[in-house]
Amino acid sequence: MNKEMEFFDSVSSKMSDDVAVLALKYLSDCLEHYYGQKVLIFLDEYDTPRQEAYVYGYWEELAGFIRQMFNLAFKTNPGMERAIMTGITRVSRESIFSDLNNLTVVTTTSEKYCTCFGFTEGRGVPGAGPDGNVGAQDGCEAMVRWIHLWQPAGI
Repeated sequence: MNKEMEFFDSVSSKMSDDVAVLALKYLSDCLEHYYGQKVLIFLDEYDTPRQEAYVYGYWEELAGFIRQMFNLAFKTNPGMERAIMTGITRVSRESIFSDLNNLTVVTTTSEKYCTCFGFTEGRGVPGAGPDGNVGAQDGCEAMVRWIHLWQPAGI
């Protein structure tokens, strides 16, 4: 059996930490090879396992694992074009991200993407009229007032 198939067969819910650390990097290698271009990696809710580890007392083990995985998948991965990680916990540069290069933190209070976050009139929100707008003409005055209470950055 070739090396790639051996690795593929070792990926499972019972895989070792060493295999898990390599899995995302290896997947990006395979995708780059197959498609002939660098890959984009999207990691949604990166912080959920961190919160669980903190609450249940295995923070140190998880932090070490994540540092290794992020190093292989993001920092030293020549097959990665760009990565986007989403979560609700504020990123601390002194944490598991300290080894990453070119890290940009974008929050709902960042001016750069202020029109991309939150609710604004004209952006189909629950309770909006058939045209997707929220306004007094739709009988949603209370919703409009509530939406205007939470406007990110400079909107």
